[in-house]
Amino acid sequence: MRAHRDRAAAGWSGFDFLKTEVVSRLVERLGDIKRDFRVALDLGCHGGEAAQALAAVPSIAQVVATDLSPRFA
Repeated sequence: MRAHRDRAAAGWSGFDFLKTEVVSRLVERLGDIKRDFRVALDLGCHGGEAAQALAAVPSIAQVVATDLSPRFA
């Protein structure tokens, strides 16, 4: 699995548009939730799109991003 993700990391910049769109919608929906989050986990962080967007959300205190592939993380 790690080798597969390492290979995928090389061409990720050509396909990150879909994850960027999903992250945008996620952050928009988080605005409707009236709760503070101490920690948000970006599991399988790819290029860090979600972690960057979540870090800008005032109701999230800390974002932890991790990936099985060192090339993504």
